[in-house]
Amino acid sequence: MKALKLVSMSVLLASLATGSMVVHADDTDQDGTLKTNGQIQYREADEENGETIDPNPGPEEVIVPPTQEGAFAIAYVGDYDFGSRQNSALDQSYPAAAWWFDIDEESTDFPNPDMNSPWVNEATNQAARAQFAQVRDLREDLTGWNLALKQEAQFTNGERSLNGAQVTFANGTAQNTSDELPTINSGFTLIPENSRVIMTAGSNIGYGLSTAMWGDKANLVQDSEVDGGLANPSVQLNVPGTTRTDANSKYTTNLLWTLSATPANIN
Repeated sequence: MKALKLVSMSVLLASLATGSMVVHADDTDQDGTLKTNGQIQYREADEENGETIDPNPGPEEVIVPPTQEGAFAIAYVGDYDFGSRQNSALDQSYPAAAWWFDIDEESTDFPNPDMNSPWVNEATNQAARAQFAQVRDLREDLTGWNLALKQEAQFTNGERSLNGAQVTFANGTAQNTSDELPTINSGFTLIPENSRVIMTAGSNIGYGLSTAMWGDKANLVQDSEVDGGLANPSVQLNVPGTTRTDANSKYTTNLLWTLSATPANIN
């Protein structure tokens, strides 16, 4: 860029009078520089923010629908289905049915999904995932947080409970979109009516989307007694053989997830 030179007032006036002089940048022989500014300003995420992330992508990416919206929220947790099982007099362990999500056909990171992958259902255009819990923290003040899980009561059909039954989680791994990994409980057993902290982040840690995932899609197993035909051996319902079960009866419980804005110890 050529630098412009100033001329004396007398010459300038004479030039204006005669119309004989025009100064251009190209008329000089010196280089010059000029600085301009660029900026962006951020604010805390809006209450409508519903960002989630696939915790186990490649070669396909799935769309994870948010369970809560907002800057500080439980981005995703799901239901736990242990299938339709036959009565048994022996101790039994039942893996949870894998979770199925729609494949993102507009993914730019994974535009060419392998529809022959064992965890993909080409007919429904869905892919299976192991169980996970995901927290979103896009607040202005990162105070830290913890996510706790409580099985509110024993599985029951309204008349009879699954006495001694326990839900176990194993092979947990942690993720975070900003590489600020939370601390997770990689393996634990739920005790009815007791709360357990399963994921936590300290002050100024855990920005973005944090995920605890138990198992991996590559380790899902075939199971004809669960919806979708795939189950996750890292999450199991263990039922003693001494527990009487009623045929043609559904047993249910409630799982309560609580996100608090303070760090806590894993238990």
